[in-house]
Amino acid sequence: ADRFETAAAIASLQASLAPVGLTSVAGVPYKTAIVVQGGKFRDALAAGTLAHREHLPMLLTKPDELPTATSTSLTTLGIGRVIIMGGTSAVSQEVEDAIKALGTGIVTTRVAGENAGATAAALADMLVAPVASGGFNMFGGGAVGAACLGTGNVGPNMVLLVSSNSFADGMVSAPQAGICAAPILYAGSADTCAFVTKNALKVGLIKSIGGLSAVSAADATAAKTCATLSTPTGTITAEVNSSLITVTFSERMVDLAGTTVVKINNAAIPCVPGAALTAFPAAVAPGVCNLVTLPTGTTSTLLT
Repeated sequence: ADRFETAAAIASLQASLAPVGLTSVAGVPYKTAIVVQGGKFRDALAAGTLAHREHLPMLLTKPDELPTATSTSLTTLGIGRVIIMGGTSAVSQEVEDAIKALGTGIVTTRVAGENAGATAAALADMLVAPVASGGFNMFGGGAVGAACLGTGNVGPNMVLLVSSNSFADGMVSAPQAGICAAPILYAGSADTCAFVTKNALKVGLIKSIGGLSAVSAADATAAKTCATLSTPTGTITAEVNSSLITVTFSERMVDLAGTTVVKINNAAIPCVPGAALTAFPAAVAPGVCNLVTLPTGTTSTLLT
């Protein structure tokens, strides 16, 4: 009769073809669904990667009222966790409370930003975060295959860049996004730039979907520029009568997982993550390399 019942019917069909996907909160697995506002398309498109890859039904709601078709579907499917896309102006707190009250209580996770681009980037952060941090580790699974990366591209991961002005390109991109574990991001968004900059060491391809009227050459180039790392510089200091040297780099030299990417004379330096160190140089053991990059830092310090 309306889009809410249609979404519920699709969710039912989906569950008949394959089990509803499980996601975990604090190590506890739950059958999971995604709920988005039925009157706007941007948050739903951004969730396409997660819905496809994890086999999660996507249900619709009104901004301030949980439709009967949606609540019935959540109950019938045995959903234990709902990922809500968008802030309270898109899906109100009253709707979230109504979802939580269903059955024996549903766990909710809200993914939101100040605008559609920020919400898409916030979800992308969740998609690539480690499982232990509540993420889906979509950038941690190794190469995604020839169907995802073009010839000659370096790096095993990709993102899809779509227009935020129309729904069509983002909608039909969901299957490839899911297969390739590729976040869907909006062209021209500062939050898109911030995401690819944070993940520049991991992203091998930014694929623009649609013609130049959808994603302009300027927006595509801007995204590429955001993902391009400059050559870091290093300042070396040493202490008199000591074998300790300190190299302070101009950029982060490890990702948030602590992966070492430092090379000297093109040879990788095996370093011990040193974020826990509090005293320098006293805390540095002889002959040990410590690469220190705090999670919020923009520089790295190598001590050896």
